[in-house]
Amino acid sequence: MTIDKTEAARRTKVVADQLHTILFRANVIETKFYSPTKKANLLSLSVMLSDKQKPDVLIADVPEVWELSDERVKLLGKLYLSLDQFDRNTLASMAHFALTRQSIYAKHSAYLFTFVAKYHSMDTAIDWVLESLTIDEIGMNALGGFSNLLKYDPGLPSDSQLDRIPLTVLRKWEELKSAALEDRPKGPYTPTSSQVQYDRFRSRIMRIAEQAQEIKYRRLRDRLLNDANLEINQDRQILTTSLAKLGFPKELVESLEHAEAEYRKAESKFDFKTSVDHNRSFFEALMWETAGKVAKARNEQLTARQKFPVEVRDYLHKAGFLSDKFYRLCDVFYGFASEQSTHQLASGREIARVVRNLNIELGMLIVQRVHAFK
Repeated sequence: MTIDKTEAARRTKVVADQLHTILFRANVIETKFYSPTKKANLLSLSVMLSDKQKPDVLIADVPEVWELSDERVKLLGKLYLSLDQFDRNTLASMAHFALTRQSIYAKHSAYLFTFVAKYHSMDTAIDWVLESLTIDEIGMNALGGFSNLLKYDPGLPSDSQLDRIPLTVLRKWEELKSAALEDRPKGPYTPTSSQVQYDRFRSRIMRIAEQAQEIKYRRLRDRLLNDANLEINQDRQILTTSLAKLGFPKELVESLEHAEAEYRKAESKFDFKTSVDHNRSFFEALMWETAGKVAKARNEQLTARQKFPVEVRDYLHKAGFLSDKFYRLCDVFYGFASEQSTHQLASGREIARVVRNLNIELGMLIVQRVHAFK
């Protein structure tokens, strides 16, 4: 749909007013937007006390207990999710402009970085902050938000993003380094205010690089110690990327990530049942979204109803998207996963592992077919 200039200007003004309303009187020195979830009660209290005693720890001791809690960042996210694509792009562009220091909102750099990383794109948030980064309080706040996101939300960045974070932040530091501020007297001296700020800035850059490396270490440790299938993990990452590239809803990607989180933290047979259920729900949603794409490609009305998964599979079969054997495979897998989640009080670790792995591999096959389907 084409929007004329007058309507575009009107809608841009509305989004700008909403952005202003949300950030009005926000605490410009705030960079920590996470707190322990209230559901954990005593564990939350213990986590909070531990965090206060060890504020410099690279990654929170129990990161799964922490959640995004700042109202303004969450409101920016809810605003973004409520908009259509034109207005989303407008809001994102405003955040980008603010991070260039030419906006009155530049002082809210930590809020803007966290919002963009959580709701728009982590890669984009990193690029926008670094491209305009300077050694000042605005830059310090942006890096503070960056560091706290890694500390309390270490599951957010992808493996590829963890690879690039140390490289990009250290490369940026090489651009910002000052020979004059690096030069210090050999004997005792009192650093100037500029030197103090310079040292704080460098420490925060180095901390972010170290945090990315620590998250990489923890992920590798968990995969190896838990006898995880590294190929499956790689396929899951490819599946996530492919879903985004093919225009599947962001909520579908989040569903897959949530299913993975439930699988990894499961301990009891009831936890494994929950893991199976989330993987089944992802597969069901993937089939529905795929049916929509197939119907669009065939220029026809999708008559299958979302609440009846068998109708969705039947449509994909009749449309030629699923072969006879692939159709039967999907049917059996969905039935098996449903039996182990909806119709059972509990599931075992092996059942959860099989469902999770099959879910990922079937998902890979489906997105590959979507890419090739005409």
